[in-house]
Amino acid sequence: MSHNDNPNPQSLESVDDWYAADDIADHTNETLFPQLTDEQLDLLSDAGTCRVYEPGELLFAQDQKFAPFIVVKSGHVVFFDRTSQKSNEYFAHVRARMFIGDTSIFTGMPTVAEARALENTDAIELTNEDFRNLVRSNSEFGDLVLTTMMARREWLEGHNRGQLQIVGPFSCPGTYEMREFLGRNQIPFNWTD
Repeated sequence: MSHNDNPNPQSLESVDDWYAADDIADHTNETLFPQLTDEQLDLLSDAGTCRVYEPGELLFAQDQKFAPFIVVKSGHVVFFDRTSQKSNEYFAHVRARMFIGDTSIFTGMPTVAEARALENTDAIELTNEDFRNLVRSNSEFGDLVLTTMMARREWLEGHNRGQLQIVGPFSCPGTYEMREFLGRNQIPFNWTD
């Protein structure tokens, strides 16, 4: 399967099989996946644009800079790590009243995962500019988003997800040059000596 092919969730015996894996983010964890209140959903609806995603449709690509901020109103979105050896490795999902976002919306760094609709999904999408204006005008919501995104990034890094893997000895000039290049360009990576 190439990088741009749709994953085929129907080929699995059950979506529940995905959730049984040990290294899947727990979607019931309120720190990683807070449930938005009616007031927050209204705030986001006023600031964003309603979108409908078809099953398999890409919400944002891995390594995309300034991916949109998306709130799932109904439906189901799954995340894949395209850098893993399996190239289509599922590791998280969100459902209604949860938001999809990455620290890249603040930093411009590439996203660490790909997001796709698993089923028909109604969503609210905010451009980077609309999102930044919203968090500037509503610090409470901005704090929730930033705390959540930092926890998600920490979870991803702790599970070696969504990052380039560099394997090479510390003393190797090529390893050093690659680490320096990625660091200068703010590209997340893991290194194994």
